[in-house]
Amino acid sequence: MIIETPNEHLTPRQSDVLEFIEASIKSNGYAPSVRDVARNFNYQSTRTAAELINALNEKGFINIAPGIARGIRVINQRQETGMPQFAVNLGRGAT
Repeated sequence: MIIETPNEHLTPRQSDVLEFIEASIKSNGYAPSVRDVARNFNYQSTRTAAELINALNEKGFINIAPGIARGIRVINQRQETGMPQFAVNLGRGAT
């Protein structure tokens, strides 16, 4: 599935990561770390997960708060519909 916004779309991998973040928030009450994302998708390093998360940020689907543990807010159309925003850590030492 490709999620579209007026100017951007998500690749299947980006969409999967966004859905994983949202599902983790729903089930745990907080977003996953970069390492959690990498483990869930069996990535050998956290770099791939971080790149996908950064792409979501660049496309406006999430907002990264620098230096804040679990500092990703899910935004885009969910914000317009009144759904809550949550955070995940992208900084060094993320668990």
